[in-house]
Amino acid sequence: MDEVRCTLCATPTKIRGGRRYCPRCDYWKASYGEREWGKHAENVHALVAELRGRFPQATWEVGGLGAATSSRLDIPPQRKGEPDIRGWWMRRLFVSIEVSGTDSPNVSVPPEPIFIRPGKLTEAESHEVPYFFYLVYPNAVYVVDLPLAQAHRRNTVPQKIRGRVETYIAIPYSRAYPGSKLFDFIAGLLRQMEPRQGLGI
Repeated sequence: MDEVRCTLCATPTKIRGGRRYCPRCDYWKASYGEREWGKHAENVHALVAELRGRFPQATWEVGGLGAATSSRLDIPPQRKGEPDIRGWWMRRLFVSIEVSGTDSPNVSVPPEPIFIRPGKLTEAESHEVPYFFYLVYPNAVYVVDLPLAQAHRRNTVPQKIRGRVETYIAIPYSRAYPGSKLFDFIAGLLRQMEPRQGLGI
């Protein structure tokens, strides 16, 4: 079979599950595997369902390509890093949410810190609406808003993930908000746009 190289980085591609992928450009999906991405998709769907139930006056969109599936997708470079969930009100984008975390038995938050990849922070900073990281762990759920992530951007640590060392921003779990705080933040954002919204949450 002829060698097919990635059109983005020229790395020789591989085939898995009947689909061709680049082991360099698609490192994260390849290294974590379908099981981990399947769990991520479950977390995204669960949060969207709760948002729709609590805030039916807003439109909730699963935003990132690949956020709602464990399937390998050929995601265009300009769409990589998109937030997993977007909230709209009256045709106006008002919030973006990145869902992350892990159910790995090797990770224990708390007491370990919350890790966010620097690239995710850079992506969050490019958005013109409030941006939140919603992090799901086996024994806790946390929320990190953009200012909190920015305040810790210099607190970086190396972490070995699937045999490869990556750099993460470390945020003490004690500085993060409990997961339920996300709904308070969103209620506040909606009230800013329309003070008459009585959002009994």
